[in-house]
Amino acid sequence: IDSNLNHLVIIAGLNSLPHQVIQVHGSESYHCSGPGQMHRHEADILISQQLGTALAVRTADCLPILLADPQNGIIAAVHAGWRGTAARVVCRAVDEMIKLGATAENIIASLGPCIGPCCFKIGRDTADLLASSCAGAESCISDGVEPNADIQAINRLQLLQRGLNEQ
Repeated sequence: IDSNLNHLVIIAGLNSLPHQVIQVHGSESYHCSGPGQMHRHEADILISQQLGTALAVRTADCLPILLADPQNGIIAAVHAGWRGTAARVVCRAVDEMIKLGATAENIIASLGPCIGPCCFKIGRDTADLLASSCAGAESCISDGVEPNADIQAINRLQLLQRGLNEQ
């Protein structure tokens, strides 16, 4: 994994490794600046307003979300699994960015790859939590004995309802 991260640094032309944290499927944030490193802090949102600072989250089935307000120079990297999605982690990241001077209308969001609705089977309790995370989220969850969820679509709805523009 470290060789892949070093390869990313070279290919992307970064000045240092990106900042990373211990991801715990929550909604806590960690503010970063300067050269990147692996922090011993538990969080699922990394934020920076310092030019040249790189942020990264690691995912398997979870959804990586990159947010940037290029006009105000504020960025965030978000790790959103089903627990984070239910807790509206991406909305919390937008709120943290706004506290630093970003505006929702200027924020650009990039939702990365994650487990798809075809394969993400969940229990009824999890389905209920996700369905109540924002208006319209219930339409992103299939009915049935073993419901499936589209966490990318739910996070997209949350971002739109938080004031980001559709691109």
